[in-house]
Amino acid sequence: MAGRFKIEAIRPDGSKRVLADWFDNLILDAGLERLGTASALGTCAVGTSSVAVNAAQTSLQVLAASTTTQQAKVYGTQATAPYYAWNRTTYRFPLTTAIVTGSITDTTLTVSAVSSGTIKVGAVLTGTGISANTTVTTFGSGSGGIGTYTVSPSQTVSSTSITSTYATAAGTLAEVGVGWGATTMF
Repeated sequence: MAGRFKIEAIRPDGSKRVLADWFDNLILDAGLERLGTASALGTCAVGTSSVAVNAAQTSLQVLAASTTTQQAKVYGTQATAPYYAWNRTTYRFPLTTAIVTGSITDTTLTVSAVSSGTIKVGAVLTGTGISANTTVTTFGSGSGGIGTYTVSPSQTVSSTSITSTYATAAGTLAEVGVGWGATTMF
């Protein structure tokens, strides 16, 4: 059995950003046991971990987000060799935002105040003078609030109000398309 997944962010203007192109993913025992049920793709959870996955796990190591909101579902079968079934489900994740005061010098964002929310790695930054598609790539001395962060691309921005948008992807709503051949789940 093999699961293949692709993760894209859909922005409000309809443009797409590929967060993870099609990749193989281990399907856990719990997922295999759900294949025969009507709710095999009822929830989509996204997570991260530096610990190797093992098939006996029953959940993600570090849960980033989970949703049951399905945007679209398409499925079918291949009736000739090689035989397989497939299912592509698109899930929507709500945005999380942070509003901060900060400046950018080269690739360093320095946050001096936080009005609301938490900055996350992968967040897209917007504000006066900030280049399009500026993204937080790593934490520096900050871990969500006041401190420094590495951003891309390099630029110089004077102190300004910055909106940090993170949607377990990005956009007004993030969509995660899950496709599989012969199986699904993680």
